[in-house]
Order: sequence, then C-alpha cells, then structure tokens
Amino acid sequence: MKLLLRLWLLRQRREFKWSKLFGAVYVYSFMAMGTVLSVMTSGDDLGSATAKADWAVAAAVMAVAMIPADTMVKLFMKHDTAVMDDCLRTKPVGETTWNRFIAVTNLFNFWNFALLIILVPLSFWLMPPAVAALASVAFYALSYTDGLAVTALRKARGWEYRLPVVMGWMFWGGVLTLYAINLFRIPWAAHLAGFAVLSAVASLAVYLYMCRLHTYHEDRRRTHRVMGLGWLSVFRMEMAGILRARRLRMTVLVMLVVMPLEVYYLALLDNGSGDMALLIPLVLYMAVEGASMAMGGMMFGVEANYFDGLMTKPYAVGTMLQRKYYAFALLNAVGMTILLPLTFLTDLVGTWHLLALWLFASGAGNLTYLPTCLKSNRIDIFASAFFNYQGASWSPLGFLSLIPFAGYVACAVFLPPVWCTLVLATVGLAGLALHRRVIGTVEAAFMARRYERMESYRN
Repeated sequence: MKLLLRLWLLRQRREFKWSKLFGAVYVYSFMAMGTVLSVMTSGDDLGSATAKADWAVAAAVMAVAMIPADTMVKLFMKHDTAVMDDCLRTKPVGETTWNRFIAVTNLFNFWNFALLIILVPLSFWLMPPAVAALASVAFYALSYTDGLAVTALRKARGWEYRLPVVMGWMFWGGVLTLYAINLFRIPWAAHLAGFAVLSAVASLAVYLYMCRLHTYHEDRRRTHRVMGLGWLSVFRMEMAGILRARRLRMTVLVMLVVMPLEVYYLALLDNGSGDMALLIPLVLYMAVEGASMAMGGMMFGVEANYFDGLMTKPYAVGTMLQRKYYAFALLNAVGMTILLPLTFLTDLVGTWHLLALWLFASGAGNLTYLPTCLKSNRIDIFASAFFNYQGASWSPLGFLSLIPFAGYVACAVFLPPVWCTLVLATVGLAGLALHRRVIGTVEAAFMARRYERMESYRN
C-alpha cells in the first residue's frame, strides 16, 4: 500500500501543469463573480428568504440536486486508474490492496472536490455555521460516493457487471431524495448526519462490490468481435471522437450541462416578470444547438488525423457528412430533453416551441456547419480546450452558423409565440427534407479539392 501511494504521489507531481491550475482558477472566478452579482441583484429578498429557510432540508435537497451534474462531470472528466497496470502485477500487490488504494486516492481526487469548491463557501455564506459544517460533510460524502461509483463503473468489464453499479446508483439516489424531504421531521443535526451516513454506507457497498470484481487487462472481446462498416459503427466513431478529444469533450460538456443550467437560472430570476425575455432566447438556442455548433466549426478536424486511412474505406465523404448531421441532431435532442422540465415550471418556454427549436436546429442549423469541411484544419486531439482555437475554420464559411442563430433570435423577439413556433418548425422540416441534396453538393465540392484538403490535413 505504501509503495502504491508513493508511486501515485510521484505521478501526481510529474503530471501537474500550471495551465490546468490557471484554467480552474479562471472558471471558478467567473462562477464566483456570477454568484456575487446574483446576490447583489437580489437585494433584501435574499436576506428575508435565508432567515425563513429550513436549512437542514435545503442543504439535503441541494446535495441531492447536485448528483446528476456531479456524475456527468465525473463520467467525462475523472480518469483515474481503475485496473492495475501490468508492471504492478509483477509486484506483491494483491487485489484487496489495490481496491484499498483506489478508495484512498479517491479521497483526494480533484473531481471529488470540484463542486464542493462552489457549494461549501456558498453554504457558509448563506447558512448558520453549524449547519454549513454538517452540510459540507454531507456534500463531500455524496461526492466521494459518486466518484467511487464512477471508478467501479470503469473497473467493471462488460455491461453485466456495470449494470449493478448503475442500478445501485439509481436506487441510492431515490433513497436520498426521499430522505432529503425529511417527512418525519428529524432534528437538523441528526438529519444531515444521517444523510452523510447513507452516503458512507453506499460507498462501502461500492467498495465491497469492487472487491468482488475480477478484472484483467486483456480485452478478450476483440478476438471474436470485429466492428463492420455499417451505420452503427460509423456513428460510434463519431461519438468516440467526442470522448477522446479533450477539446470536444470539454466543450460538449459545457454546452450540455452549463448552458441548460443557465436557462433554468434565468427563468428563476425572471419569475414571470418578463425582465429576461430578451436574454433567454439567446441562451436557449445555445443550450440546444451549442454542442453541435462547437463541433461543426471543426468539421473533419478529428478525422483529419487519420483521413488517409478513411479514404481507403468503402464509404464516401457524403456518408461521413451524413453521420455527422445525424450525430448533431442527437446532441440537439439531448439539450432539448434536459430543458423539457422547464416547460412545466414556467410560461417563458412552451413544449411546442422547444420541439420547434429542436427541428430548426437539427434541420436547418446543422446544415450550415457542413460546408466548413472545405476550409477546416486538423486539430490536436489531446490539446486542452482553454483558449485553443487551433483547427477551427475562420473563413466566411465558418460564420454561416450565425445565420440560423440570428434568425431564431429575430423570430423569438419580433414574432408572436405561435407564429415563431410555426416558422421554426417549417424551416426545420424544410432543412430535413433537403439535407441529402445539400450533403451531395458539399461532397462534390470536397472531392473536387480533395488533394488540397489532404495536404492541409498533413501540415
């Protein structure tokens, strides 16, 4: 165990980068500024609300509400070692020792503290000190359980072993939700302490389950399963590009998590007053279309790293463009699904309007990204996304995406809601009907300059 911890500390020192620290400080500074501005604009209403709040229940509800976002962040960003390396298997390190090492290193993993950096200062700002201290313990216990569950999910090979982790996570979330409501009016100290104990019990269950898993480095499935070149395999290649490229992974995460949360926040600030009527359409469009907009600006940027090999495969450039078009529509659908509860909570966004926006973004908006393949460049898959625009298209084609954005904002601001919904749906359906013809035109233009494109990818 001591050997493993020394190796882990050595690895942390070697892999430390000041750019990552600066990026984290940069992001948290903006979050802190947003929080301070929100408190300043709320005025006396915040003070009266905090004086009347039942903080024991509020802290537990805050902890439960952070579970989905916390899990999503860790699935995308937390990449700790789950399986023992081959070099360690030659040492006298047993599986039990390795599982203890995983449990200990998760205590200090940065991503188990990522949300706590926001929630703990906010708790001490708003809550009484004793409640805030217990709430911080509950937040950490919950975040640690989430992080350990993500590690167990990565350690398990095959969905027959991952499914118990997923089902246990869902059951644990349901139990915590019922407990957070405090139906039996438990005193605040016992209530928050019980919340932390439930998370500790769940952590123990995950640890015991990891001890029952027998994992090997050899991927035996590759010996009897070879992916073909069908629709599903090419689509999986598109998703693999998102997960492997750090820039795309971080951008998609921000657009699918942060932007919808910003829409909910603006709707909460508006509270029926109409003050945010001009700002919400801007953020709403980015919440639905932002992920595909970020990827569309670097069309074929990931594939450019191995485009010579792709050109030897028996499918055309038009097929790749078509798969990207459908993948963008799926990302739009994810953003729309996250925003669906908003239609039941406020009158600012209707269900039909949200569906029409998805049709408009998927049908018409995504078509404007396809011509960028004529000017885009190769991107560094493993480079950070922080102030990194390498690979993006700065030609006039790269600004085509602003046309549907401006069109949607104009419709949302100047047209009545019913007419705005009808126009968006009509344009989106027209785009879906014409997308094959547009893709064929772009493919012909690409093939006409394919040698020029291939040379630019190699540079």
